[in-house]
Amino acid sequence: MAVTVDSREWKRAKKRLPTEIKTLLRTSMLQAFQIIGLTAVSDYMVRAHVIDGNSGYNVGTAGSSKLNIRSERLARSLIDQFTFTGNGGGTNESIRKVTAGAEGLEGEYGTKVPYAAIHEFGGTIQAKGGGFLHFQIGPFHFIRKSVKIPARPYLNPAYEKSMPEILILHQENLTALLTKHGVV
Repeated sequence: MAVTVDSREWKRAKKRLPTEIKTLLRTSMLQAFQIIGLTAVSDYMVRAHVIDGNSGYNVGTAGSSKLNIRSERLARSLIDQFTFTGNGGGTNESIRKVTAGAEGLEGEYGTKVPYAAIHEFGGTIQAKGGGFLHFQIGPFHFIRKSVKIPARPYLNPAYEKSMPEILILHQENLTALLTKHGVV
């Protein structure tokens, strides 16, 4: 998309634009976070099947690079939705932060869900104090001193995949603002 700027209108509008541009860029960045989250959930996660009343054992995706969605806690945090607790309340575990600095706007996007990083990057979980980890996958019960969790990236690939759509979003939002002020 080509944009032509009328220099006379630009001179008149530039006194009004700094605040509006800052607001626009902040809004665009928050919209970009939503695009990344939706891409992470739709393209890099898969809903786990329920077997014998126990969610999480997904026969169809054994060995898959996609992350199983069991409780929806991580997925909900990525798309900025509340995770509901048993007492009728809820908590928002998403990280959405946009700050203005000397170099411009800076955004931080992510999740506060404690197990998010182990799934993104992989790693080993060790039992504390020489004890054992007890866990269940489907109908199977396990007792181990440690468990190696393979990396199943969802956030970084979603960011990369979303970048073309985000750039178009920013360009369209900026063009709309400049058009509103008669600059384009």
